[in-house]
Amino acid sequence: MLCQSIASPAILNSPAVIHGRKYEKAAIQDFTKITGNCVAPSGLFISAQYPFWLHRQMDWWLTVILLIKCPLRGFRKPVSANSAFPFLCCGQSDNSLHLKRDSKYYLQIQGQLGITGRRCCYFVVYTGVDCFFEEINFDKNYWTVCMVP
Repeated sequence: MLCQSIASPAILNSPAVIHGRKYEKAAIQDFTKITGNCVAPSGLFISAQYPFWLHRQMDWWLTVILLIKCPLRGFRKPVSANSAFPFLCCGQSDNSLHLKRDSKYYLQIQGQLGITGRRCCYFVVYTGVDCFFEEINFDKNYWTVCMVP
């Protein structure tokens, strides 16, 4: 069953997933134009330390991981900490946007970093009119306390 789900994954076709797939390449183009980084598609990763953990990386990577979100409800809106982007918040000290540490995307990023052994992930939010990204570093304490069995 696991091998079948990896080799022939179920195709999700909700409006939000279709929208995300449609704009993912535009998000990558904006990200590479802004940062100068080159990205390539990734594949299957198996944790060296926990070989029973597989991760089918759905997004892109360079020497770090790139996690892209193109939220349908935020399309054609500037990225900000509001109901269209409930996974973002404003920093208390610098008032800049940040990924919430209790977000499912933060959990996903820490899992990807822990399994792949990478140290950094760029979290990218693209809306067609705006492109926000934040560098998220591997949090060893979060990995040890919240994720390792």
